[in-house]
Amino acid sequence: MVLSRNLPQLGIANLRVRDQLLEIGSQQLAFTHQEAKQFFDCRLSSPIEAAESSRICDDVSGWATALQLIALSARQNTHSAHKSARRLAGINASHLSDYLVDEVLDNVDLATRHFLLKSAILRSNERCPHHPCDRRRKRANGVSKRLSVRGCFYSGMDDTGEWFCYHPLFGNFLRQRCQWELAAELPEIHRAAAESWMAQGFPSEAIHHALAAGDALMLRDILLNHAWSLFNHSELSLLEESLKALPWDSLLENPQLVLLQAWLMQSQHRYGEVNTLLARAEHEIKDIREGTMHAEFNALRAQVAINDGNPDEAERLAKLALEELPPGWFYSRIVATSVLGEVLHCKGELTRSLALMQQTETDGTPARRLALRLMEFNPAK
Repeated sequence: MVLSRNLPQLGIANLRVRDQLLEIGSQQLAFTHQEAKQFFDCRLSSPIEAAESSRICDDVSGWATALQLIALSARQNTHSAHKSARRLAGINASHLSDYLVDEVLDNVDLATRHFLLKSAILRSNERCPHHPCDRRRKRANGVSKRLSVRGCFYSGMDDTGEWFCYHPLFGNFLRQRCQWELAAELPEIHRAAAESWMAQGFPSEAIHHALAAGDALMLRDILLNHAWSLFNHSELSLLEESLKALPWDSLLENPQLVLLQAWLMQSQHRYGEVNTLLARAEHEIKDIREGTMHAEFNALRAQVAINDGNPDEAERLAKLALEELPPGWFYSRIVATSVLGEVLHCKGELTRSLALMQQTETDGTPARRLALRLMEFNPAK
C-alpha cells in the first residue's frame, strides 16, 4: 500500500495494464451528498438541511478539506448552520486562500505558478492561455504533465491531455490571485488567449478575452470575420455585448456591424430601435444611400414592417431592396422576397405567395444561407 499526495515515481504502468493495481484518487475520495450531510451533522452544533448540505458539497466538488474549513469557520464565528451555508464565498476568502497559497502555490516553481495563474482566466481551461508557437505549446504540455503528477487540483478532460479543468474552488482562487499578482499583465494575457482561441477555431471564446483585454480593434476584426456565424448559432447576448463595447465611430466605419446590430434588435422585437439605428447610420455615413448597404437596410426595414403589422410599407421597402440589390446578394434578396410572399398572403393572393415562399425555401437552405451570408458580410474574403 502506498499513500501519496502526488503520483508516486514508481513503475506502476505494468501493474495497471495487468489489472493488478487499485488506484484511489481525488474523484473517489470526494464526499457524496450523504457523506457531506453526515459530516456536517457531526461537526456543527445545529443540524443543516439536506438541500443546503448537498449544495455546499456540489460547490466544492466534495472536497473534504473545504468542507472541514467551512465547518471550522461556522464554529469559530458562531454562525448558524443556515447562515454558514449562505456565506460559503466569504468563508473561502480567508481560510481557503491561505491554505492554497501555503500548500500549492508556494510549493511549485515560478513557471508552474504562472501557468496556473494564467490558464485559470480561461472560461474553458485548455493547455495554456497563450501558445502561438510550438515551443510554448511544448512547454505548456510539460507543465500540465507536472501538474497531473503533483495532483494540483487538476483533472484531464480527454485522452490527449490538451483539455483540462481545475477544481472549482481552486479555479476561483487562481483567478482572484491572478488579478492580484499579474494585474499589469492581464490585458496582454487576455489578448494572447484570444489569439490562441482564434487559431484553434473558437471565435466566441476569443471574443470573451478580447472584451476582457479591452482591445476594440481585435474585437472588431473578430466580429467582421465571424459575427454572422455566431448570429446563426444564437450567440445573441455575446454579440450584443461585443457591439456595445465598440465605439460608434468603429461601427460607422464598418456598416456591416451596424446591420448586425439592427438584426439583433429585430430578433428581439425591438422594431422602433431598428429604424432609429438605421436612420442614424444613414445620416452619418457618407454616400451610403447610393450603395448596396442601403438596400440591405431596406430589406431589414421591410422585415421589421411586416413583423410590425404594416404590409404596405413592407411591400414598398422590399421592392426597393430588390431593385437595388446585386443579383448575387442572396441573403438580403431572400429576406426581401420572403417579405413580399408574406404581403401577398396578407392580401389573399395565396398562389403567388406560395410560389415566392417556395423560391425562398429553395434558395435559403441553412447551409447555403450561412455560406452566402458569410460571403456578403465580409466581401474581401
